[in-house]
Amino acid sequence: MMKTMFRNIGRTLRQANPVVGLLLVMAGVLTLAVSYVCRLTSVNALQMGAFLLIVAGVVAYVMLQKWQSKY
Repeated sequence: MMKTMFRNIGRTLRQANPVVGLLLVMAGVLTLAVSYVCRLTSVNALQMGAFLLIVAGVVAYVMLQKWQSKY
């Protein structure tokens, strides 16, 4: 079951545009900026969510660039 789930995620990512990774990074940075402006810097769940968005965006961008490269 887990194999098919990861296989389906891999297929979906291969068809995605590299912009998806950048959008995830931007969403994470925007979340951090809004939490700072609203003085919610002590909310760990919000900070962790933003961190996970940024990491997922970087990983997705690198993977998509690797899969779509000719070299």
